Amino acid sequence: RQDERVQTLPGLTAVTAYRLKAPNKFAYVNAVRRGRATHIQGESIVIGKTQWFRAPGTEWRRESFGGGLAFRTRSWFTWTSYAQAVRLLDVRRERGRRIAVLALADPGTPAWWRLYVDLDSRRVVRDRLITKAHFMTQRYSAFNAPLRIVAPSRTGP
Repeated sequence: RQDERVQTLPGLTAVTAYRLKAPNKFAYVNAVRRGRATHIQGESIVIGKTQWFRAPGTEWRRESFGGGLAFRTRSWFTWTSYAQAVRLLDVRRERGRRIAVLALADPGTPAWWRLYVDLDSRRVVRDRLITKAHFMTQRYSAFNAPLRIVAPSRTGP
C-alpha cells in the first residue's frame, strides 16, 4: 500500500491511496483536501493494459491504460532515474526500527528525493519529493499482505 500527499498550492492537498499487487495490478482512490474537508475525485482499477475509472456518482468506464502499455509493479518505483547523486544523510531510530535516510538528486529535472529505508527489511517506508512547485510525501505499508484487486462487475457505456 502507498499513501501519497501532494501539495502544489497553499491550503490544497491531493491525497491518493494506492493498493499494488504484483505483477500487474493496482487500484487507487484520489481526493482533494482543503482544510479539514476531503472531496473524493475518483477511483481507478488497473489490470495489465486495462483501466476502469469512475468519478463520484458515475458508472465504471473501461479504457486502455497508459497508451496501451501494460502496467507492471516493477516499474512503479522510479527512484533510480533520479539517483545521479546519492548521499547517506543519517541513520536513526524511528518507532523501534533503524532507518537510513538517503538523499537522491537529479539536477537536470531538478528533483530532490529523500528516502527512509528500514535497515532490517531493506524496504523504503516513506519518501519525500521536492521539485518545482511540487511537494510530495509517500508512505508505504502492508508489505506482502494479502490483497485482492479485481475488475468491476458492472461498467457504463
